[in-house]
Amino acid sequence: MANIRKKVNKTGTVWRVDYYDPDGRRVRKDFALRKDAEAYLGKVMAAKKEDRYHDVFDVKKGTRVTFNELADRYVENHQTQRCFSRLKYYLVEEYRAAFGDRRLSEITFLDLETYRNRRKTTPTRAGKPRTDATVNREMSTLRHMLNKAVEWGMLGACPFEKGKRLMFKENNHRLRFLSEEEIPRIIDACVPPPQTHCGGGHPYRHEAGRAALLKMGADQQRADLPDGNEERPGPTNSHQ
Repeated sequence: MANIRKKVNKTGTVWRVDYYDPDGRRVRKDFALRKDAEAYLGKVMAAKKEDRYHDVFDVKKGTRVTFNELADRYVENHQTQRCFSRLKYYLVEEYRAAFGDRRLSEITFLDLETYRNRRKTTPTRAGKPRTDATVNREMSTLRHMLNKAVEWGMLGACPFEKGKRLMFKENNHRLRFLSEEEIPRIIDACVPPPQTHCGGGHPYRHEAGRAALLKMGADQQRADLPDGNEERPGPTNSHQ
């Protein structure tokens, strides 16, 4: 909320104009006369209402760059990347649809969070549910673009830095069951080799095979999953 306040300091009395600009930054400006402060505030309010604030108050050009301008520069500088035509070009077009002609300085953390949540509920081009990992890759590329905007002097600060981490926590655990061909092989590995001389043998091999069998849950799989390939719910620590 814009206002004018009287301030008394060591140098005398000043009239302070206090308001927020269209980019959300707080601005304070002091005047010796109240009428000058009122005239300035009136100019501010009129410029904001007419969407001419950045022009009237000569805000540096970097804060007036739109997302489309950033996208053009990003494509120009990164289109030679090996994965660009396969993935990033598609993502840049998605970002354009979401942010388009908006000034980079107007994109907030809330906008990014809203975009992430909307993408999570949007099916893929194949009509399948969009995974957390897929959304994370999209957000990672978007963050890279906005960080480049900061490096190129097109943006003051990346909006990703103004809140908590926007990436979803991914579940990288792989659930795998033995195939019918693998079951007898792991069982054979549990059979201790014959002793060739007194005191011989390799008991460690038997224990290693037995531990591997228990770890992979072969007994349970043979009883519950006769085809050896169908997944069943429940936690497991099995690995190939």
